[in-house]
Amino acid sequence: AGPPRGSQFDDEMWAQATTTSPAGGGGDDSDDGCVSIDFSAYCFGKVVDHLRLLAIAREGDRSALAPPQVRADQRDNFARLVRYYFPGQEDTFIGAVPSHFALSGFNVKIDTSKAEVAVCSAATAHCCAVGAVVLPHKAVWKVKVKSDSGWGLVGVIGNANPDTHWSYKDSTSYGWAGSNQVWLAGTNIKNRGGWGTWEANDEAILRLDLGGTKPRLIMWHKRISRIFTIGLPERQDGWRLHIGLHHDNINHMHLMLPSADETALVQ
Repeated sequence: AGPPRGSQFDDEMWAQATTTSPAGGGGDDSDDGCVSIDFSAYCFGKVVDHLRLLAIAREGDRSALAPPQVRADQRDNFARLVRYYFPGQEDTFIGAVPSHFALSGFNVKIDTSKAEVAVCSAATAHCCAVGAVVLPHKAVWKVKVKSDSGWGLVGVIGNANPDTHWSYKDSTSYGWAGSNQVWLAGTNIKNRGGWGTWEANDEAILRLDLGGTKPRLIMWHKRISRIFTIGLPERQDGWRLHIGLHHDNINHMHLMLPSADETALVQ
């Protein structure tokens, strides 16, 4: 389905809002013609803001527009509002897992039931998840560390079937890992560019930039509040997402689309 149309908030829709509500109540028209909407003002504002972004975005850019960032305590209310006013178009506002987020697991459990892809260790040592498809040339993604500090890896890899336990040592592996490790073509260059380590609750925004003269992987790290960059070789077969986990260290990460503001940090 295409992006929601402004006509979906026409006079008829407003009139329906005065007589029916998913919560079982109803609104009242005041003498000045205002309509009472039985939904959270916070959630309604998120919908209006996103409709505005859709309206000003170029047609080809709309599919890449990230859904609104909604507070955890309002996500159920937001989903209910979207399902009520935009049935069949929920992905526009709530988000769906992009096709290039599809992962192949090597001793990991992968949950794609929500807009966030959860990757959890199912091994007693090193394990990994690798993209099932090649990344678009300007792919952007966000990762969250959802477990203890220690060893974990975030980056890209060319090999679709690396060694289960040693994927980070693959000759096509590039990324940032725990213990000050920066992996370039399967070789560990410690502290490269001032890199430190991953900690619990860390967040980072990554962008694959293959459009310039020098391919590169860019990462903005929230806690450290700075940009890290890795140069990549030309690769005809493309690059895939790569997440490395360790049972006794970082054993749980989430993968998701960043917001528009977060995406701007790696442009």
